[in-house]
Amino acid sequence: MRVLHLISNLDIGGAESTLVLLANKLGEHGIESTVISLTNTGALGSVLEANGHRVFSLGLLRGRPSLRGLAVLRRHIVAESPDVVQSWMYHADLAGALVVPTIPGVALVWGVHGGELPMAAHPVLTRMTIRACALLSGIPSAIVYASRSSHAFHAQLGYRGRRTAVLHNGADLGRFSAPHSTRELWRAQHGLGARACVVGALSRFHPMKDHETMLSAFALALPLCREMMLLLAGRGMDPNNAALVKMIRDRSLESSVMLLGERRDVTAFLSACDVFVSSSFSESFPVSLVEALAVGLPIAATDAGDSAEIVGKYGRIVPVRDPAALASGILDLVRLSEQERATMSLAARASAQSRFAAEDFVERYVALYGVVCGRKVNSSSVAS
Repeated sequence: MRVLHLISNLDIGGAESTLVLLANKLGEHGIESTVISLTNTGALGSVLEANGHRVFSLGLLRGRPSLRGLAVLRRHIVAESPDVVQSWMYHADLAGALVVPTIPGVALVWGVHGGELPMAAHPVLTRMTIRACALLSGIPSAIVYASRSSHAFHAQLGYRGRRTAVLHNGADLGRFSAPHSTRELWRAQHGLGARACVVGALSRFHPMKDHETMLSAFALALPLCREMMLLLAGRGMDPNNAALVKMIRDRSLESSVMLLGERRDVTAFLSACDVFVSSSFSESFPVSLVEALAVGLPIAATDAGDSAEIVGKYGRIVPVRDPAALASGILDLVRLSEQERATMSLAARASAQSRFAAEDFVERYVALYGVVCGRKVNSSSVAS
């Protein structure tokens, strides 16, 4: 079987990283993957190529739909002759719906990774794309939603699939095992002492991640635990981001917040933290929470998307846009005793392994591809 993955870009992000994981693991099932980015090959294109996948970029400009681009996309798909085109996120889903039905013998599977974000919060072109996708949602052979909350939300928007499945993103959990020396070394390299209480966050800079609430919560919690440091990592989380720097300065947090930018050493970063925090007001299935669980971190997160389902008993879930509640959740976890923290850490790791292992996540995709292609597979079907 051959799968062609179609995505808007290959910058580092949750859906993009999940694509890389899925493409790599599909190879273990004898499924060949090719990737087409509508815009650029980003930071992850070279990662895919290093793992033996063909990667193509159409070089389209963001926010500039192009009939020529669709024609070029069609030529690529015909040349690759896949059994399945798996599209990722709204713009790629729309492109797939416009092109794939014109190519005989190719099944289209949409991947919907958007969270419960009000339409007014999207750029105009994205709003138009979502509405078009709702109208065309009967075209794909199947629609995969990354979360239950995303499935319910898009049903309200008018998405109606011939076959739908909720397939939670998985994680390569073996990556998130690091010796204690990694924690000590990473802290020392970044000027963090052994006694520092490190609260970490890993997300791109985007309004829906609501860093205003995170920083306000940290400002409320800091006077009650002066040893705390907040580490912000991810795309746009760096000193060149004037808007973020102003948020920090307005709360007099300059000496208590570190901006680390986009990271490749995610495991080392997480291993150096004591508590993980997420403040989003809109999410689908945040993989960063799974990664934090895999490292054994207690999590303070807002009740966005499927965050509560991921975190379970291993942290605190609080209402969105409520700095006081998030501050209280952070402090609850900071104040855990060593024994309580060790017990929670072990249980969190076991929970991540039992619920979000990459192998289980990939087998569900393999089963779905078998269904849409009309082929018998060894995995059980997940389609409904």
